[in-house]
Amino acid sequence: MARSKSSNNWLQEHVNDQYVHMAQKDGYRARAAYKLLEINDKDKLIRPGTVLADLGSTPGSWSQVAARIVGEKGKVFALDILDMDPVPAWISSRATSARKRCCANSSNYWTDARSTL
Repeated sequence: MARSKSSNNWLQEHVNDQYVHMAQKDGYRARAAYKLLEINDKDKLIRPGTVLADLGSTPGSWSQVAARIVGEKGKVFALDILDMDPVPAWISSRATSARKRCCANSSNYWTDARSTL
């Protein structure tokens, strides 16, 4: 099946996007990583040692950025209904239709930490 004109236009813009190229070069999963970096540069929401939850975290570029910022003393808990490849320094969980089980399992990660963000 042939692509629509709008799909072709989007693909062409995506291929030529400077942030897509930067994300690939810097090892981020998506160009959205730069948006979080921009927000954090301005507002300083995430700092070393921060404990945070990234809800709806797939594909994981925000979790990648957050994990790098919080460092070894912080934690990033990533939760999504889709599977993600793991990133060092972050804890991920996949929410399923069995939400109670997911939430019960997730609470085990929070026993020693209070979320700051």
